[in-house]
Amino acid sequence: MLVALTIESHEHSAVAHDWYVGQGRPTLVVCRHTQLGMLRFMTSAKHFPEDAVTNREALAIYDRLVDAGRLEFRLEPAGLEGLLRQYADVPMKSPKVWSDSYLAAFAALLRIPLVTFDVALARKTAGSVLLRP
Repeated sequence: MLVALTIESHEHSAVAHDWYVGQGRPTLVVCRHTQLGMLRFMTSAKHFPEDAVTNREALAIYDRLVDAGRLEFRLEPAGLEGLLRQYADVPMKSPKVWSDSYLAAFAALLRIPLVTFDVALARKTAGSVLLRP
């Protein structure tokens, strides 16, 4: 969702922007995982050949968003390890479960909605907001 808000050429940019504006442009909470994902995609010429920026530019964009109150970085809340393990403890081989479990646990412990385009992640996370392209 952060990438779609940040990069206009992202296929879901309009949906993300409409949701964000419709919510009154709230401050979005980011964790290290979402921060790094956003920075990684912003600098990916493979994914955004026309809009990719340098690492320095990506950090400057991120800093401007934080300074403007659009993003707020939060450290891991107490209890994250235990809840992450609980969510990820599935009887199958599933590498995607790790990130989804981390994000679900982070949102649950902070009692904030997780906004996503990912149906599986939304199902895992109580109170999530599923954006539909």
